[in-house]
Amino acid sequence: SDKGHISGDGDVRWNALTALMEEGRLTPDKYSLVQPLVAAPLYLIGDLWGSIETQFQQKTDALEREAQKRYRIKRIVQRFNKIIILGIAVWWYFLLQRLYMFTSKQAAWATIFLLFGSFLIPHARDFYSECLWTALCILILSLISRLCLQSSYTLQWTTWGMLIVSSSIVIL
Repeated sequence: SDKGHISGDGDVRWNALTALMEEGRLTPDKYSLVQPLVAAPLYLIGDLWGSIETQFQQKTDALEREAQKRYRIKRIVQRFNKIIILGIAVWWYFLLQRLYMFTSKQAAWATIFLLFGSFLIPHARDFYSECLWTALCILILSLISRLCLQSSYTLQWTTWGMLIVSSSIVIL
């Protein structure tokens, strides 16, 4: 759906996020806690919105108001990967223009190819971490490229640096 959903591995991350936000504890999952930590602001926005929304519902009991609030929180958090992909597209577009001197048209076409020629769009509907790790890889590799272009590093050291950083991200 266009709003996303949380299921499968995303459920584990959702449970880690709710445990962190509601109980202040970490879960011993096999998945990284990076995504629940990055999604925490969306949880807070959903919590605030749900609190305001349910505050005006005097006729419902407390359990129903709490269920409606949790529903609102989950609906907001489900959009996590959509926001990440939007960030990737904007970052990529401006990166190509600033760092690699693409024209606006070239950068737009390259961004469209990135979005629709990759698996970013299919992964955007779930609360999986592929989109977040892609964003982190693009961010780190673009920062390394920028540093290398601004300094006198050789191509060999640039290549090794990118391989080491991308390998460490995959391992995380």
